[in-house]
Amino acid sequence: MIIENCLFGVDINPNSVKICRLRLWIELLKSAYYKPNTNYRELETLPNIDINIKCGNSLISRYSLDADIKAALKSSKWNIDNYREAVMTYRNAQSKEEKRSMEQLIGKIKSDFETEVSKNDKRFLKLNKLNGELLSLTNQSSLFELSNTQKEEWNKKVNKLTEEIKKHETEIAHIKSNKIYEDAFEWRFEFPEVLNNDGDFIGFDILIGNPPYLNVELIEQTHKEYFKEKFETFFKRSDI
Repeated sequence: MIIENCLFGVDINPNSVKICRLRLWIELLKSAYYKPNTNYRELETLPNIDINIKCGNSLISRYSLDADIKAALKSSKWNIDNYREAVMTYRNAQSKEEKRSMEQLIGKIKSDFETEVSKNDKRFLKLNKLNGELLSLTNQSSLFELSNTQKEEWNKKVNKLTEEIKKHETEIAHIKSNKIYEDAFEWRFEFPEVLNNDGDFIGFDILIGNPPYLNVELIEQTHKEYFKEKFETFFKRSDI
């Protein structure tokens, strides 16, 4: 019960993930028992704990842990309970077909959550607000009715809004295409066990970290900038 319900892990190295999954599965196998209804010839079906150990960069996420996703949950046809139930069913799947079906459902739920959360991300909301302001401004009464001073002020506002919109569009495009996010791990979508019913990130009771001993000079500049922005503890040498 502890292994399948209480242990979770993330590693950027896919081979490390495979080794960890195998090690935990062996531990489960040691405690497995033969089923009485098979005259003790068949072992019980072991839980699929691979869903507890995932591959990704645990330090990098597109969405912050404190982001409010209540609006996203309201827009989605899924809720956190649906997600938890799907994960539990996957763990206890009795056949490959059931496991595959739950895997597809979980993928669909995560995809829908991410789509809805991205719509409510503060960067997208700000962009939508700016576009609305620009549309409202450009739909105002005819410029012919404005004085030269008013036209000049109007042009300043339009140019300012246009620049801000361009800036936000560039930032969003950068996040979508930036290589730094290709291994990003979205904690809000991967482990429903650490979310409450509103989607708030409750977190884990105990964290155990075994980071690679990487010299700061070997960290790419884009990663350094990201870590400086996201982590207060990243300063000076900041070896990981």
